[in-house]
Amino acid sequence: RISIASKDIYHICRWLNILGSTRKAEIKKTPYGDLGTVRVSSQKMVTDLEKYGIVKNKTFFLKFPWKLDSEMIRHYIRGYFDGDGCFYVQKDRRKGRKSSLGLCFVCASYSFIDDLHKYFKFSSKIRKDKKWRTYHIDVKGNIQVKIFMDWLYKDASIFLERKREKYLKALKDLNLE
Repeated sequence: RISIASKDIYHICRWLNILGSTRKAEIKKTPYGDLGTVRVSSQKMVTDLEKYGIVKNKTFFLKFPWKLDSEMIRHYIRGYFDGDGCFYVQKDRRKGRKSSLGLCFVCASYSFIDDLHKYFKFSSKIRKDKKWRTYHIDVKGNIQVKIFMDWLYKDASIFLERKREKYLKALKDLNLE
């Protein structure tokens, strides 16, 4: 089963359409909120995804896709970021206005988050959230974040539109275009 926030169900529908599938995405109510979901029953697809570390109940077992062709890493990371990443604008507390860009990655797999950190050579440290049993990489600073986000969306045609729009709006608001 593949799940996403219900407000982003169009993303699953688009993916199904690209695959030429006749399956329909559904909205499921969960304790964590409504999710858009679809079941994947193609054994070939499951096997192909497993080659890249995308396994059933991957939450604690996700591995960085070192075997993936280097040209595809950006697309993989964008998909991961769309699911478990966050882009934000940090307010300057002294001035009360938006002042700098930030992003974070969240994962329950230390192995994945550590390899992600090594791959990008982010200047920030990995932090552990004991309450949620997750690991985080917080990246701050207009230059570092802009370089990463521009790389992430360069020539991309598949992404969560709301995240990309939030980024583009922040660039405009902060005169960083």
